[in-house]
Amino acid sequence: MKEKLLRRKGVIFVLIAFIFMVPSIINAATLKNEPYVQYNFNKNLTDQKGHASLTKWSSTGNNNRNNSSTSYGSDSYGPYFQWKSTQARGGGFYIDINKNIGEEYTIGLKFSFEQTGPSWRKIIDYKNSTLDTGFYFYDSGHLRFYNYGAQGTSTTPANKVVDMIVRRNKSKSFEAYIVNGNTKTLDLKVSDTNDQGVPSVVNGKTRLGFFFDDTVTGAEATPGGKVYAIKIWDKYVDPDEVIEELKPKGTVTVHYVDENGAKIKTDKQIEGEKGKAYSVSPDAIEGYRYVKTEGNASGTFPEGNTNVTFVYKKIIKGTVTAKFVDINGNKIKGDKIYEGEKDEHYNISKENIYGYEYVRTEGNASGVFPEGNTDVTFVYKVSMPCTVTAIYVDEDGNKLCDNIVYKGFENNAYKTSKLEIKGYEFLRVEGNETGKFMYTPQIVTYVYKKESPPPHSLLSPDMK
Repeated sequence: MKEKLLRRKGVIFVLIAFIFMVPSIINAATLKNEPYVQYNFNKNLTDQKGHASLTKWSSTGNNNRNNSSTSYGSDSYGPYFQWKSTQARGGGFYIDINKNIGEEYTIGLKFSFEQTGPSWRKIIDYKNSTLDTGFYFYDSGHLRFYNYGAQGTSTTPANKVVDMIVRRNKSKSFEAYIVNGNTKTLDLKVSDTNDQGVPSVVNGKTRLGFFFDDTVTGAEATPGGKVYAIKIWDKYVDPDEVIEELKPKGTVTVHYVDENGAKIKTDKQIEGEKGKAYSVSPDAIEGYRYVKTEGNASGTFPEGNTNVTFVYKKIIKGTVTAKFVDINGNKIKGDKIYEGEKDEHYNISKENIYGYEYVRTEGNASGVFPEGNTDVTFVYKVSMPCTVTAIYVDEDGNKLCDNIVYKGFENNAYKTSKLEIKGYEFLRVEGNETGKFMYTPQIVTYVYKKESPPPHSLLSPDMK
Protein backbone atom coordinates (compact mmCIF):
# COMPACT_ATOMS: atom_id res chain seq x y z
CA MET A 1 0.00 0.00 0.00
CA LYS A 2 2.82 2.40 0.95
CA GLU A 3 4.64 1.54 -2.26
CA LYS A 4 1.56 2.42 -4.35
CA LEU A 5 1.14 5.75 -2.57
CA LEU A 6 4.81 6.60 -3.03
CA ARG A 7 4.63 5.63 -6.70
CA ARG A 8 1.49 7.77 -7.18
CA LYS A 9 3.09 10.76 -5.44
CA GLY A 10 6.17 10.38 -7.62
CA VAL A 11 4.07 10.46 -10.81
CA ILE A 12 2.21 13.56 -9.61
CA PHE A 13 5.51 15.31 -8.78
CA VAL A 14 6.91 14.52 -12.24
CA LEU A 15 3.74 15.84 -13.93
CA ILE A 16 3.84 19.08 -11.93
CA ALA A 17 7.53 19.55 -12.70
CA PHE A 18 6.86 18.94 -16.40
CA ILE A 19 4.03 21.49 -16.45
CA PHE A 20 6.36 24.13 -15.02
CA MET A 21 9.13 23.14 -17.43
CA VAL A 22 7.00 23.38 -20.61
CA PRO A 23 7.06 27.21 -20.86
CA SER A 24 10.83 27.16 -20.41
CA ILE A 25 11.19 24.51 -23.10
CA ILE A 26 9.00 26.52 -25.48
CA ASN A 27 10.88 29.73 -24.73
CA ALA A 28 14.22 28.02 -25.24
CA ALA A 29 13.05 26.79 -28.61
CA THR A 30 11.69 30.14 -29.78
CA LEU A 31 14.21 32.57 -28.32
CA LYS A 32 16.53 34.03 -30.95
CA ASN A 33 20.11 35.10 -30.35
CA GLU A 34 20.06 38.74 -31.42
CA PRO A 35 23.36 40.09 -32.79
CA TYR A 36 25.04 42.62 -30.54
CA VAL A 37 26.39 44.47 -33.60
CA GLN A 38 24.62 44.54 -36.96
CA TYR A 39 25.75 46.30 -40.14
CA ASN A 40 23.45 45.96 -43.17
CA PHE A 41 25.25 48.45 -45.48
CA ASN A 42 21.97 49.67 -46.90
CA LYS A 43 23.30 53.06 -47.99
CA ASN A 44 24.81 53.65 -44.56
CA LEU A 45 27.66 52.56 -42.32
CA THR A 46 25.60 52.56 -39.13
CA ASP A 47 25.34 49.76 -36.59
CA GLN A 48 21.62 49.02 -36.41
CA LYS A 49 22.01 47.95 -32.77
CA GLY A 50 23.80 51.14 -31.73
CA HIS A 51 26.68 49.31 -30.04
CA ALA A 52 29.55 50.03 -32.44
CA SER A 53 31.10 52.71 -34.63
CA LEU A 54 32.74 52.21 -38.02
CA THR A 55 35.73 54.19 -39.30
CA LYS A 56 36.66 53.81 -42.96
CA TRP A 57 40.00 54.82 -44.45
CA SER A 58 40.01 58.12 -46.29
CA SER A 59 40.78 58.57 -49.98
CA THR A 60 44.17 60.12 -49.15
CA GLY A 61 45.14 57.20 -46.95
CA ASN A 62 46.77 56.26 -43.68
CA ASN A 63 50.05 54.34 -43.63
CA ASN A 64 49.51 52.93 -47.14
CA ARG A 65 45.81 52.18 -46.57
CA ASN A 66 43.09 54.08 -48.40
CA ASN A 67 39.67 53.86 -50.02
CA SER A 68 40.25 55.51 -53.37
CA SER A 69 36.53 55.11 -54.08
CA THR A 70 33.49 53.84 -52.22
CA SER A 71 29.90 53.28 -53.27
CA TYR A 72 26.66 51.57 -52.32
CA GLY A 73 24.73 49.13 -54.43
CA SER A 74 22.39 46.14 -54.38
CA ASP A 75 22.25 42.77 -56.10
CA SER A 76 20.70 39.36 -55.49
CA TYR A 77 22.68 39.04 -52.24
CA GLY A 78 21.25 42.30 -50.90
CA PRO A 79 22.56 45.83 -50.36
CA TYR A 80 26.33 46.24 -50.20
CA PHE A 81 29.17 48.67 -49.56
CA GLN A 82 31.92 48.55 -52.18
CA TRP A 83 35.45 49.87 -51.77
CA LYS A 84 38.52 50.11 -53.97
CA SER A 85 42.05 50.90 -52.87
CA THR A 86 45.10 52.15 -54.73
CA GLN A 87 47.56 51.68 -51.87
CA ALA A 88 49.64 48.68 -50.87
CA ARG A 89 47.85 47.76 -47.64
CA GLY A 90 44.37 47.97 -49.09
CA GLY A 91 41.23 49.71 -47.88
CA GLY A 92 38.12 48.93 -45.86
CA PHE A 93 37.47 50.00 -42.28
CA TYR A 94 37.68 49.09 -38.62
CA ILE A 95 34.90 48.69 -36.08
CA ASP A 96 35.01 49.68 -32.42
CA ILE A 97 32.51 47.79 -30.25
CA ASN A 98 31.47 49.62 -27.10
CA LYS A 99 32.68 46.89 -24.75
CA ASN A 100 35.27 44.18 -24.41
CA ILE A 101 33.57 41.14 -25.93
CA GLY A 102 36.37 39.06 -24.44
CA GLU A 103 37.07 35.44 -25.17
CA GLU A 104 33.62 34.38 -26.38
CA TYR A 105 32.02 35.77 -29.52
CA THR A 106 30.69 34.95 -32.99
CA ILE A 107 31.25 36.90 -36.22
CA GLY A 108 29.13 36.53 -39.35
CA LEU A 109 30.45 38.18 -42.53
CA LYS A 110 29.02 38.19 -46.08
CA PHE A 111 31.51 39.58 -48.60
CA SER A 112 33.51 39.16 -51.80
CA PHE A 113 37.11 40.07 -52.78
CA GLU A 114 38.40 41.17 -56.17
CA GLN A 115 41.49 39.08 -55.38
CA THR A 116 41.70 35.99 -53.16
CA GLY A 117 45.31 35.17 -54.06
CA PRO A 118 47.80 34.18 -55.20
CA SER A 119 49.35 35.00 -51.81
CA TRP A 120 47.97 36.52 -48.60
CA ARG A 121 44.81 38.68 -48.73
CA LYS A 122 43.75 39.83 -45.29
CA ILE A 123 40.10 39.56 -44.25
CA ILE A 124 39.97 40.34 -40.50
CA ASP A 125 42.68 42.06 -38.47
CA TYR A 126 42.72 41.07 -34.79
CA LYS A 127 45.55 43.10 -33.24
CA ASN A 128 44.93 46.72 -34.33
CA SER A 129 47.48 46.46 -37.18
CA THR A 130 50.38 45.79 -34.80
CA LEU A 131 50.75 42.10 -35.73
CA ASP A 132 50.06 39.85 -38.70
CA THR A 133 47.46 38.03 -36.58
CA GLY A 134 44.15 37.54 -38.35
CA PHE A 135 42.21 35.77 -41.10
CA TYR A 136 43.41 35.69 -44.71
CA PHE A 137 42.66 34.15 -48.04
CA TYR A 138 45.88 32.35 -48.97
CA ASP A 139 47.11 30.31 -51.90
CA SER A 140 44.29 31.36 -54.25
CA GLY A 141 41.31 31.36 -51.93
CA HIS A 142 42.00 29.01 -49.03
CA LEU A 143 41.01 30.34 -45.61
CA ARG A 144 43.82 30.66 -43.10
CA PHE A 145 44.41 32.23 -39.68
CA TYR A 146 47.93 33.49 -39.14
CA ASN A 147 49.93 32.16 -37.42
CA TYR A 148 48.16 28.82 -37.09
CA GLY A 149 49.46 26.50 -39.79
CA ALA A 150 46.13 24.86 -40.63
CA GLN A 151 44.70 25.79 -44.02
CA GLY A 152 41.07 25.44 -45.06
CA THR A 153 39.99 22.97 -47.69
CA SER A 154 37.43 25.22 -49.39
CA THR A 155 38.47 27.54 -52.20
CA THR A 156 36.90 30.96 -52.70
CA PRO A 157 37.45 32.46 -56.16
CA ALA A 158 37.71 36.17 -56.84
CA ASN A 159 34.41 38.12 -56.79
CA LYS A 160 32.54 35.17 -55.28
CA VAL A 161 30.12 36.16 -52.51
CA VAL A 162 30.52 33.88 -49.50
CA ASP A 163 29.61 33.80 -45.83
CA MET A 164 32.39 33.55 -43.29
CA ILE A 165 31.56 32.51 -39.74
CA VAL A 166 34.04 32.77 -36.89
CA ARG A 167 33.32 31.73 -33.33
CA ARG A 168 35.31 31.28 -30.14
CA ASN A 169 34.26 30.19 -26.65
CA LYS A 170 35.75 30.49 -23.19
CA SER A 171 37.10 26.96 -23.48
CA LYS A 172 39.36 28.39 -26.25
CA SER A 173 37.67 26.43 -29.03
CA PHE A 174 38.26 28.56 -32.14
CA GLU A 175 36.41 27.76 -35.40
CA ALA A 176 35.90 29.30 -38.82
CA TYR A 177 33.48 28.28 -41.58
CA ILE A 178 33.13 29.28 -45.22
CA VAL A 179 29.59 29.00 -46.60
CA ASN A 180 29.47 28.92 -50.40
CA GLY A 181 25.87 28.63 -51.55
CA ASN A 182 24.46 25.60 -49.73
CA THR A 183 27.90 24.23 -48.81
CA LYS A 184 29.15 24.89 -45.29
CA THR A 185 32.80 23.96 -44.72
CA LEU A 186 34.55 23.93 -41.35
CA ASP A 187 37.90 25.36 -42.49
CA LEU A 188 39.50 25.96 -39.12
CA LYS A 189 39.22 24.34 -35.72
CA VAL A 190 41.98 24.85 -33.18
CA SER A 191 42.47 25.21 -29.46
CA ASP A 192 43.41 28.87 -29.11
CA THR A 193 45.60 28.38 -26.05
CA ASN A 194 47.67 31.52 -26.62
CA ASP A 195 44.60 33.75 -27.23
CA GLN A 196 45.50 34.80 -30.77
CA GLY A 197 41.78 34.72 -31.52
CA VAL A 198 40.99 37.31 -28.83
CA PRO A 199 40.64 40.76 -30.48
CA SER A 200 42.53 43.84 -29.28
CA VAL A 201 40.87 46.29 -26.90
CA VAL A 202 41.48 49.99 -27.54
CA ASN A 203 40.30 52.46 -24.90
CA GLY A 204 37.94 49.87 -23.45
CA LYS A 205 36.45 48.99 -26.86
CA THR A 206 36.94 45.83 -28.92
CA ARG A 207 38.56 46.71 -32.25
CA LEU A 208 38.27 44.54 -35.36
CA GLY A 209 39.74 45.56 -38.73
CA PHE A 210 38.26 44.46 -42.03
CA PHE A 211 39.89 44.04 -45.45
CA PHE A 212 43.17 45.94 -44.89
CA ASP A 213 46.63 44.66 -44.08
CA ASP A 214 48.56 45.40 -40.91
CA THR A 215 51.69 47.57 -40.85
CA VAL A 216 54.07 44.65 -40.31
CA THR A 217 54.48 43.38 -43.87
CA GLY A 218 53.91 44.59 -47.41
CA ALA A 219 51.01 44.30 -49.82
CA GLU A 220 48.76 41.60 -48.37
CA ALA A 221 45.34 43.02 -49.21
CA THR A 222 42.80 42.87 -51.99
CA PRO A 223 42.50 46.01 -54.13
CA GLY A 224 38.74 46.02 -53.65
CA GLY A 225 35.62 44.14 -52.72
CA LYS A 226 32.07 44.25 -51.46
CA VAL A 227 30.64 43.71 -48.00
CA TYR A 228 26.95 42.89 -47.53
CA ALA A 229 26.65 42.23 -43.82
CA ILE A 230 28.67 42.10 -40.62
CA LYS A 231 26.96 40.67 -37.56
CA ILE A 232 28.71 40.12 -34.26
CA TRP A 233 27.42 38.29 -31.19
CA ASP A 234 28.90 38.53 -27.72
CA LYS A 235 28.27 34.81 -27.30
CA TYR A 236 28.98 31.45 -28.93
CA VAL A 237 26.26 30.96 -31.57
CA ASP A 238 25.33 27.98 -33.73
CA PRO A 239 26.68 28.49 -37.30
CA ASP A 240 23.32 27.59 -38.86
CA GLU A 241 21.70 30.42 -36.95
CA VAL A 242 24.35 32.79 -38.29
CA ILE A 243 23.70 31.55 -41.84
CA GLU A 244 20.02 32.43 -41.42
CA GLU A 245 20.97 35.88 -40.15
CA LEU A 246 23.20 36.46 -43.18
CA LYS A 247 20.55 35.58 -45.75
CA PRO A 248 19.57 38.46 -48.07
CA LYS A 249 17.48 40.91 -46.16
CA GLY A 250 15.16 43.61 -47.33
CA THR A 251 14.59 46.86 -45.56
CA VAL A 252 11.71 49.28 -45.27
CA THR A 253 12.69 52.84 -44.47
CA VAL A 254 9.91 54.86 -42.88
CA HIS A 255 10.04 58.63 -43.31
CA TYR A 256 8.04 61.25 -41.41
CA VAL A 257 7.63 64.56 -43.23
CA ASP A 258 5.38 67.61 -43.27
CA GLU A 259 3.39 68.73 -46.31
CA ASN A 260 6.47 70.52 -47.66
CA GLY A 261 8.60 67.38 -47.42
CA ALA A 262 10.61 68.56 -44.42
CA LYS A 263 11.64 65.81 -41.99
CA ILE A 264 9.79 66.07 -38.65
CA LYS A 265 11.02 62.84 -37.05
CA THR A 266 14.02 60.54 -37.43
CA ASP A 267 13.61 57.84 -40.07
CA LYS A 268 12.87 54.33 -38.87
CA GLN A 269 14.25 51.29 -40.65
CA ILE A 270 12.97 47.75 -40.27
CA GLU A 271 14.58 44.66 -41.72
CA GLY A 272 13.25 41.29 -42.73
CA GLU A 273 13.97 38.35 -44.95
CA LYS A 274 13.20 39.00 -48.58
CA GLY A 275 9.60 37.99 -49.37
CA LYS A 276 8.41 38.04 -45.76
CA ALA A 277 5.47 40.30 -44.82
CA TYR A 278 5.86 43.67 -43.15
CA SER A 279 3.42 46.29 -41.88
CA VAL A 280 4.09 49.80 -40.59
CA SER A 281 1.71 52.48 -39.32
CA PRO A 282 1.97 56.24 -38.72
CA ASP A 283 3.18 57.41 -35.33
CA ALA A 284 1.47 60.06 -33.24
CA ILE A 285 3.69 63.16 -33.44
CA GLU A 286 3.01 66.02 -31.08
CA GLY A 287 2.02 69.18 -32.90
CA TYR A 288 1.19 67.35 -36.14
CA ARG A 289 -1.79 65.55 -37.64
CA TYR A 290 -1.36 62.56 -39.96
CA VAL A 291 -2.57 63.30 -43.51
CA LYS A 292 -1.62 60.50 -45.90
CA THR A 293 0.79 57.67 -46.74
CA GLU A 294 3.09 57.61 -49.75
CA GLY A 295 4.28 54.10 -50.61
CA ASN A 296 3.08 50.75 -49.31
CA ALA A 297 2.56 50.64 -45.55
CA SER A 298 2.21 46.85 -45.80
CA GLY A 299 3.63 44.33 -48.20
CA THR A 300 6.64 42.02 -48.45
CA PHE A 301 10.28 42.87 -47.87
CA PRO A 302 11.96 43.60 -51.19
CA GLU A 303 15.45 42.89 -52.40
CA GLY A 304 17.17 45.99 -51.14
CA ASN A 305 15.12 48.84 -49.73
CA THR A 306 11.71 50.38 -50.17
CA ASN A 307 10.45 53.64 -48.72
CA VAL A 308 7.23 54.46 -46.92
CA THR A 309 6.53 58.11 -46.21
CA PHE A 310 3.96 59.30 -43.71
CA VAL A 311 2.91 62.87 -44.42
CA TYR A 312 1.72 65.13 -41.61
CA LYS A 313 0.17 68.56 -41.37
CA LYS A 314 1.44 70.96 -38.75
CA ILE A 315 -1.31 71.73 -36.27
CA ILE A 316 -1.71 75.51 -36.09
CA LYS A 317 -3.72 76.53 -33.07
CA GLY A 318 -6.12 79.45 -33.17
CA THR A 319 -8.08 81.12 -30.39
CA VAL A 320 -11.34 83.00 -30.09
CA THR A 321 -11.68 85.30 -27.09
CA ALA A 322 -15.25 85.99 -25.96
CA LYS A 323 -15.62 89.32 -24.14
CA PHE A 324 -18.63 90.55 -22.15
CA VAL A 325 -19.06 94.31 -21.83
CA ASP A 326 -21.73 96.92 -21.19
CA ILE A 327 -22.69 99.53 -23.77
CA ASN A 328 -19.89 101.75 -22.47
CA GLY A 329 -17.26 99.06 -23.04
CA ASN A 330 -16.84 98.18 -19.38
CA LYS A 331 -16.12 94.52 -18.65
CA ILE A 332 -19.01 92.90 -16.80
CA LYS A 333 -17.69 89.31 -16.82
CA GLY A 334 -14.33 87.57 -17.30
CA ASP A 335 -13.19 86.70 -20.82
CA LYS A 336 -13.54 83.16 -22.14
CA ILE A 337 -10.89 81.77 -24.49
CA TYR A 338 -11.76 78.96 -26.91
CA GLU A 339 -8.91 77.06 -28.64
CA GLY A 340 -8.96 74.88 -31.72
CA GLU A 341 -7.04 73.85 -34.80
CA LYS A 342 -6.85 76.43 -37.58
CA ASP A 343 -9.88 76.17 -39.92
CA GLU A 344 -11.79 74.03 -37.41
CA HIS A 345 -15.34 75.31 -36.81
CA TYR A 346 -16.38 77.08 -33.63
CA ASN A 347 -19.70 78.42 -32.32
CA ILE A 348 -20.06 80.63 -29.25
CA SER A 349 -23.35 81.66 -27.65
CA LYS A 350 -24.18 84.74 -25.60
CA GLU A 351 -24.66 84.18 -21.89
CA ASN A 352 -27.33 85.28 -19.46
CA ILE A 353 -25.82 87.75 -17.02
CA TYR A 354 -27.85 88.70 -13.99
CA GLY A 355 -28.87 92.35 -14.06
CA TYR A 356 -28.03 92.80 -17.71
CA GLU A 357 -29.87 92.53 -20.97
CA TYR A 358 -28.11 91.29 -24.14
CA VAL A 359 -27.96 93.97 -26.85
CA ARG A 360 -25.71 92.82 -29.74
CA THR A 361 -22.66 90.84 -30.87
CA GLU A 362 -19.54 92.45 -32.29
CA GLY A 363 -17.43 89.99 -34.33
CA ASN A 364 -18.28 86.48 -35.51
CA ALA A 365 -19.91 84.27 -32.90
CA SER A 366 -19.46 81.33 -35.31
CA GLY A 367 -16.87 80.60 -37.95
CA VAL A 368 -13.48 78.88 -38.20
CA PHE A 369 -10.50 79.27 -35.91
CA PRO A 370 -7.93 81.66 -37.36
CA GLU A 371 -4.16 81.49 -37.19
CA GLY A 372 -3.70 83.56 -34.06
CA ASN A 373 -6.62 85.11 -32.20
CA THR A 374 -9.90 86.80 -32.96
CA ASP A 375 -12.33 88.51 -30.57
CA VAL A 376 -16.07 88.18 -30.20
CA THR A 377 -17.69 90.81 -27.99
CA PHE A 378 -21.13 90.41 -26.47
CA VAL A 379 -22.60 93.78 -25.52
CA TYR A 380 -25.16 94.18 -22.71
CA LYS A 381 -27.10 96.99 -21.07
CA VAL A 382 -28.21 97.30 -17.49
CA SER A 383 -31.56 95.60 -17.15
CA MET A 384 -34.40 97.81 -15.69
CA PRO A 385 -36.18 96.12 -12.79
CA CYS A 386 -39.55 94.57 -13.64
CA THR A 387 -42.52 94.82 -11.29
CA VAL A 388 -45.44 92.72 -10.15
CA THR A 389 -47.99 94.64 -8.03
CA ALA A 390 -50.29 92.78 -5.69
CA ILE A 391 -53.44 94.78 -4.80
CA TYR A 392 -56.09 93.86 -2.27
CA VAL A 393 -59.70 95.07 -2.89
CA ASP A 394 -63.29 94.30 -2.01
CA GLU A 395 -65.90 93.24 -4.49
CA ASP A 396 -66.54 96.85 -5.42
CA GLY A 397 -62.87 97.55 -6.12
CA ASN A 398 -62.25 99.49 -2.95
CA LYS A 399 -58.66 99.23 -1.69
CA LEU A 400 -58.46 97.34 1.57
CA CYS A 401 -54.72 97.83 2.31
CA ASP A 402 -51.54 99.14 0.73
CA ASN A 403 -50.36 97.49 -2.47
CA ILE A 404 -47.30 95.23 -2.34
CA VAL A 405 -44.80 95.76 -5.18
CA TYR A 406 -42.42 92.89 -6.08
CA LYS A 407 -39.32 93.79 -8.14
CA GLY A 408 -36.96 91.62 -10.16
CA PHE A 409 -35.23 91.20 -13.50
CA GLU A 410 -36.73 89.73 -16.60
CA ASN A 411 -37.25 85.97 -16.49
CA ASN A 412 -36.58 85.77 -12.78
CA ALA A 413 -39.31 84.00 -10.83
CA TYR A 414 -41.77 85.78 -8.55
CA LYS A 415 -44.41 84.64 -6.08
CA THR A 416 -47.24 86.69 -4.51
CA SER A 417 -49.60 85.69 -1.72
CA LYS A 418 -52.95 86.64 -0.26
CA LEU A 419 -53.20 88.46 3.07
CA GLU A 420 -55.40 87.96 6.08
CA ILE A 421 -57.52 91.14 6.33
CA LYS A 422 -59.66 91.64 9.44
CA GLY A 423 -63.38 91.70 8.65
CA TYR A 424 -62.89 90.26 5.21
CA GLU A 425 -62.62 86.84 3.79
CA PHE A 426 -60.64 85.94 0.68
CA LEU A 427 -62.78 85.41 -2.38
CA ARG A 428 -60.58 85.00 -5.46
CA VAL A 429 -57.37 86.05 -7.23
CA GLU A 430 -57.23 87.74 -10.60
CA GLY A 431 -53.88 87.31 -12.41
CA ASN A 432 -50.94 84.96 -11.86
CA GLU A 433 -49.90 84.46 -8.26
CA THR A 434 -46.57 83.01 -9.47
CA GLY A 435 -44.60 83.36 -12.69
CA LYS A 436 -41.68 85.24 -14.19
CA PHE A 437 -40.97 88.93 -14.31
CA MET A 438 -41.61 90.63 -17.65
CA TYR A 439 -40.79 94.07 -18.96
CA THR A 440 -44.51 94.83 -18.97
CA PRO A 441 -45.66 95.56 -15.40
CA GLN A 442 -47.97 92.88 -14.07
CA ILE A 443 -50.83 93.17 -11.58
CA VAL A 444 -52.22 90.45 -9.36
CA THR A 445 -55.52 91.34 -7.69
CA TYR A 446 -56.73 89.62 -4.53
CA VAL A 447 -60.50 90.12 -4.10
CA TYR A 448 -62.20 89.89 -0.70
CA LYS A 449 -65.75 90.17 0.55
CA LYS A 450 -66.94 91.60 3.81
CA GLU A 451 -67.59 89.04 6.47
CA SER A 452 -71.36 88.60 7.34
CA PRO A 453 -72.41 89.68 10.95
CA PRO A 454 -73.44 86.86 13.33
CA PRO A 455 -77.27 86.29 13.43
CA HIS A 456 -79.29 88.18 16.21
CA SER A 457 -80.90 86.14 19.12
CA LEU A 458 -84.82 86.00 19.19
CA LEU A 459 -84.99 85.75 23.04
CA SER A 460 -85.06 88.82 25.29
CA PRO A 461 -82.49 89.08 27.99
CA ASP A 462 -85.14 88.46 30.71
CA MET A 463 -86.15 85.19 29.18
CA LYS A 464 -82.66 83.76 29.15
